[in-house]
Amino acid sequence: MKKITVRYYESLFVFILEEESEIYLKGFLELNEEDKNRYHETINLHEEDIDDWYLDKNGNRLCDEEFFAKSPWTMIENGKMTQIVQRFLNIDNGETIFAKQPWFRIGDIM
Repeated sequence: MKKITVRYYESLFVFILEEESEIYLKGFLELNEEDKNRYHETINLHEEDIDDWYLDKNGNRLCDEEFFAKSPWTMIENGKMTQIVQRFLNIDNGETIFAKQPWFRIGDIM
């Protein structure tokens, strides 16, 4: 297992990577109670942005490039920052799946 840093807006979290492919990352966010509170505080700070960050001004889903560029999630590995999209999060145990490429569906691996 490998640990990498992921950023959600301005908050940094540790992601324990269990499985990786060209299109997805699967693992767990290392979340103690303080981290969970920070996650929820971040949501509250960005409440206006969260509901529609992936939509254009007409309410349509952004094209793939913009969709990933505007994602609030970033993977930081070896100084390189890569936009990722969260597809699943179980806040209770931290289980998380991120897409690295457009059109990844959670059903593709479950």
